[in-house]
Order: sequence, then C-alpha cells, then structure tokens
Amino acid sequence: MLLSNYACDVAQRGARRLWFNCSGLVLTAMFAAGTAVAVASVVAFVLLVQAGGDESRGLIGALMGLSLAVWSAHLAIHRWQRHGTFELDGDEGVLRRYRGGRMTGEFALSSITRVWLTVDATDGIRLDSPPSWLQVLLDTGEVFRLAKGSRQELAPVCEAMRDLGLSPSPSFG
Repeated sequence: MLLSNYACDVAQRGARRLWFNCSGLVLTAMFAAGTAVAVASVVAFVLLVQAGGDESRGLIGALMGLSLAVWSAHLAIHRWQRHGTFELDGDEGVLRRYRGGRMTGEFALSSITRVWLTVDATDGIRLDSPPSWLQVLLDTGEVFRLAKGSRQELAPVCEAMRDLGLSPSPSFG
C-alpha cells in the first residue's frame, strides 16, 4: 500500500500497475443532499403561495431555492465526474476508470497531457502540511483526481508514477 488515509487508497499491484481509490463520496453526497433540500424548499414556497402567502416573496424564495438546487447539483455532478477508482496499467499503457465495480472508461497513457499536485485549500486548516490532490488532465479536457494527501504522503505515489513515465509537477492553484 503506497497510501491509505481518510480520502483515498493507493496500492501498487505488480511492478507497473497502480490502483487508486478516491471516491469523494462524502462531499458529493452532501451536495446531493443540498440539492434535495433546495428542491424541497421550492415545493414549500409554491405550497405557501397556493395557501395564500405573498406571491412576490414566494417567487423570490422559489427562485433562490431553484438556484441553490442547480448549483448544488452541478457541484455534485462535477465531483462525481472527477473521483472514482482508477487503475494505471503501465504494461498496457492505459488508465482505466471504474464505477460500481465495472470499467466505465479506458484511456491511453498518451492521452494524459498533464499530471500535477494542487493544494486543496478547502480541506480544513492544516497549515503545517496542507493536503494536495494528485490530478491528471486528459486530452479530452477531463480531469481525474487520483489521490489526496500531504506532499509527504503522496511522495511514494509520485515516485511510482515517475517510474511509469508520468512525472507530477507541483502547482499552487
């Protein structure tokens, strides 16, 4: 096991194969729950107006709830698309993505245009060693988050990726 923490697990399975599990489900579920609450608030405002409430205030409340629902759903979908379980197979030269135990995508390593570490400023206040995401960018524009941890925790993962010809570069944004 190269890395195991609260956010993800990374294991080396063979000399040239890495397995990443970084589901991101907790925050994604929170955004999805926020969407459900926002939709419920829209329904509540509509029912209040139908029961004789002030129409202009009901409309404003419903619009606010609708905008919250749209943004929460957008954030949940965005996170869902970036996270998951990935297999980096150096022998076959592919990155595979899995969801629910089945493969949902296979990408040639040559389609990876960038590998980098970026600081996660939203993860609590750990000023001594803030966590970073290990991310890959594909030529399709998709970004996958493979692992998360402090720079020290990610060092063995980055070294294993360098051995496969993928050199993570630091980033501060």
